[in-house]
Amino acid sequence: LTGYLRFATEGYWVTLGWPGRTALTLAGAIGLVYLGQQGFLRAREYVLLERVENLNRSVDKGFAALKEIQTQMETAEEIDLEAMAKLVREIYAAQTAEIEALRKACAVEPMNFETTYKLGFALWHLGRQDRGERRRELIEEAMDWFGTGMRLNPFNAYNYLRYGMSLHDLKRHEEAGPYFD
Repeated sequence: LTGYLRFATEGYWVTLGWPGRTALTLAGAIGLVYLGQQGFLRAREYVLLERVENLNRSVDKGFAALKEIQTQMETAEEIDLEAMAKLVREIYAAQTAEIEALRKACAVEPMNFETTYKLGFALWHLGRQDRGERRRELIEEAMDWFGTGMRLNPFNAYNYLRYGMSLHDLKRHEEAGPYFD
């Protein structure tokens, strides 16, 4: 195609005057500004999601260390409750930081169904660990994020599964069945 255009006669070329060149230049500049803005938002979302992954690894390491302490408790006579309490506080701090980073990532790109799922899962997981008053509140907020994920991508089964598990955790078993199906 480019070879054909290269050897085409002048009759095939459209010459534009200054108004046409100005309009095309303006359209190109608007396109570059739009793409630059979108690139900046994607970069910001990427940085936030990388932070989430690092925090998630930290939480996983904390739970592994906690499990190791639990296995040591079975054989040891003395338990270092202070170290265990410190570890639990660190895990909780990492989980809440992860949730805040996911909320920021959702604010940057609200149409990313994977981020809404990750946020819902983090809230659900934290809610299942909580034995106090916040349990119901965290699980219901997680259900809101799973519902958003279902609207964004109705073909992602994980949102349906976790929504059903959330209903099950809230003792609403009859409502949970269709989401498992």
